[in-house]
Amino acid sequence: MSLTTTPVIPLDDDAYWADPYPIIAELRDRHRTAVTPDGMKAILRWSDAEEIKKRPEFENEGLEYIEKRGFKPGDPLYEWRRHSIGALNGADHRRIRSLASRALTPRSVEKVRPVTRKHVRSLLEQHAEAGEFDVRKEITAIPFMSVVSFLDIEMEEAATIGQQMAGAGAEAFGPNVTQEIRDRANATFAALMEFVGGLVESRRSKPRDDLLTRLIAAEEDGNRLSHDELIVLFTNIFGGAIETTASMMTSMFLEFARRPDQLELLRQDPAGLKRSAVEEVLRYRPAFYASGNKANADAEAAGLHFEAGEPLSIIIGGPNRDPTRFSDPDRFDITRDPTIWSFTFSMGPHFCLGQALARAELQETAAAIARHTRDLELTAEPQWLPRVMVNHVDRCPIRYRFQP
Repeated sequence: MSLTTTPVIPLDDDAYWADPYPIIAELRDRHRTAVTPDGMKAILRWSDAEEIKKRPEFENEGLEYIEKRGFKPGDPLYEWRRHSIGALNGADHRRIRSLASRALTPRSVEKVRPVTRKHVRSLLEQHAEAGEFDVRKEITAIPFMSVVSFLDIEMEEAATIGQQMAGAGAEAFGPNVTQEIRDRANATFAALMEFVGGLVESRRSKPRDDLLTRLIAAEEDGNRLSHDELIVLFTNIFGGAIETTASMMTSMFLEFARRPDQLELLRQDPAGLKRSAVEEVLRYRPAFYASGNKANADAEAAGLHFEAGEPLSIIIGGPNRDPTRFSDPDRFDITRDPTIWSFTFSMGPHFCLGQALARAELQETAAAIARHTRDLELTAEPQWLPRVMVNHVDRCPIRYRFQP
């Protein structure tokens, strides 16, 4: 297919971001693939996305991703990205993922459930008298408290990391990065790496029963994580567990406020439906708008030819609403089979390392919304922000009656 005749995804148009799914659907169904405004090939169908993620000729885009956004060797964000598990491929990726998995145990994930339930109830109870608040503004505290519990770190340490990470990371990975964003991201990651580096040294000298100590101790076949790898992996887990999860929690409130019938179904059987409810929110409103990938060899896929080293983008809303994968895909339905996963957590070697943590938090949030709210509704229509890596709205003001 000639790129000169391939349709363009209008990423530069604010209206696209307000509701991208009809546009994606038309491009997917009529043309199979598209290109971004800068000419990058974009994958839109489930079968093509699955093939690319599973074939060895394709891998996650690494340092090239931020080089295209103006970052260069020596920049703190660039140096951080060198060791980020999302940017690594092959043997290094397998080694770090294996070592991390030894420290990220099912027991650690399960313990966030009561923490999440407690804090969602607390948030709803806190605003019970007024009966309304802006979810987008206040929900970040929930995954923050949950990840503090998961990582077993002190609140003061977590607050310092959270303050340093706030806002800079997601902007730096978006489609339109300015010099101001680069400067802010570099300053943020310089301070972050210095602080977490100090935590690593502290845990080496005085081990605790926490995840950072377990990461330091993790070893397989004589391999351990290096100092820089420890810092980056820890911040990957911390940062990845907050902003994207907050986005999904906001989307959950939003979709349930719009669909009282679906929330009532969940109220009737929260234990039985919270899993499928979460999978539907993940499918319907993915946290990321796209997945950056590249060909590591000349290859044919999705009816296209890729040169070795050529980048490509998988637009997550495409496979997530592909009718060959999901029946009536534009309908929000929490009774769908939860074992038919969406593309939101990716697949293959880069299947999201923290997906079990996110799912546990989101399931307990769904159950708490069902348990503690009545007459949930929006008081104003949110707007989806344009040109961001993590999908989120400008606001999500809700009204409800609190149910103890």
